[in-house]
Order: sequence, then C-alpha cells, then structure tokens
Amino acid sequence: MMLNVTTGFLLAGLAGLITAVLIFFLCKKVFKWKSITSGFWALFLAMFPFTAVVMINGRVCIVNQNKQVTTYMVLGTSDYTMSNGEVIPINPPFQKCLVVNDSQEDLVLEEVVYGDMDAETTDELIPSMETLVFDGTGIEYAFEQRPPLIISSKKSGVITRYWIRTLDEYIVDYPLDDEMEEGDEVNADTSSEETVEE
Repeated sequence: MMLNVTTGFLLAGLAGLITAVLIFFLCKKVFKWKSITSGFWALFLAMFPFTAVVMINGRVCIVNQNKQVTTYMVLGTSDYTMSNGEVIPINPPFQKCLVVNDSQEDLVLEEVVYGDMDAETTDELIPSMETLVFDGTGIEYAFEQRPPLIISSKKSGVITRYWIRTLDEYIVDYPLDDEMEEGDEVNADTSSEETVEE
C-alpha cells in the first residue's frame, strides 16, 4: 500500500496514540501503577509503533508528466500503473527510496553534498518510464528548484541532498562528450561550493 507522506505520519501518530492509551490503562488498571509511572511507560512504548511506521518502510517518489514529484510511504508491496499502461511492482528495499520516472523525459538524480568540498558525487540517469533505487529518503529539490549553496544544520559532518531534473537541464550545467545511457553514473563535482553552516 502506498500512502502520501502526510497520511503516513498521521497513521504513525495514530498507532502511537492508540498504543499509549492501551498501555496507560493496562498499567493503571491491571498493575495498579501511579499515573506518572503509567504515563512514562505508555509514552515510551508508544514510540515503537510510530518509529516502525515512519522509519522501517521504504519511500517511493513518482515523477509525473507535469514534472511534479510526489513522495509516498510504502507499507508492504504495491503496484503502480505507468502512464504508458505498464504495471510495475513498488517494493523499495529497507530504508531506501525508489524513483519512478513516469514522464516522457529522461531524468538525472543528482547528489548534492554539503560539508565536504572534496566529495565525489554520483549522479544517475533515469530513462523515461524506468525506475531507480537510491539510498536517500526522498528528493529535496526538483527541476527549477535549485539547491542552495549553503544550508543550516544542527548536524555535523556530511549532509547529502538529492536534486532531480531533466537530462537536458543537467547537460546545460555539465556538458557531456557522449550521450548518457541507462545506468550511467556521472562524477560531476557538485559539492565544490557547498558547505554546512553550523
């Protein structure tokens, strides 16, 4: 089943809330614990179903004909019908993201690395009506929405964001000698100007 990310978070919150209420009443009525102790255990144990729904499931990003990117949480397995009529299985690996290019254009998924000026990035081609699995949890920037040169983060170290755009838009920034083919990787230096602002 594919759920919109907002719906997925609401479902996770609902699962956590139901767990918290059940545990609270169980501790209060069966074990006769005080309200503070029951409340602590209820909140602590409620984190598990919330985390399971949010973190364990894979994500799928679908790019449609209008260059709109929609991100879904995937619970179990699902199918998706492409605009050309082809039905594809949606089953992203654990903590990975599947990109479905349901547009008529070839796309490039570009890594943007912050916090490491010397990082080599791996940009990957996604041909029209094809899919790609990558290590992220979603696509932060799409098409004309360029990644900023500097981001603020409470984390230290390297931060990776993902930018999807058409192959033609990509070639304007990184002219290629030969035409890219499916599965090609381009090691373009997209990290040279990015730093992490603490």
